[in-house]
Amino acid sequence: MLYGDIMRSFVKKKEREAKSRKIKKTIYWIIVFSFALYMLFGTNYNVIQLWRVRVTNRNLKINLERFASENEELREHISELRENPEAWERVAREKYGMQKRGERVIIFRDE
Repeated sequence: MLYGDIMRSFVKKKEREAKSRKIKKTIYWIIVFSFALYMLFGTNYNVIQLWRVRVTNRNLKINLERFASENEELREHISELRENPEAWERVAREKYGMQKRGERVIIFRDE
């Protein structure tokens, strides 16, 4: 009987340890899941907000590069107009359809 009691107590102890490990593991995963949810949705600087800010930042950088190159082109155009009087005439003819007296303007259309 003594051997049977020892074995029963040993088995019960192992069952309690397994149950305890299972409870600890469940609590661990609940904590990890809760922390992940908190980081995703719970803070002012959550993951979704940071993702949106990064996308906005990337778009603004692209716009900045585009505007910088456009600005450089416009500066070159202004410089050309200041230095070359023939450029004025070309702009007046091409953009505004102006002509000298006695000239005929022929417009070719692509079809």
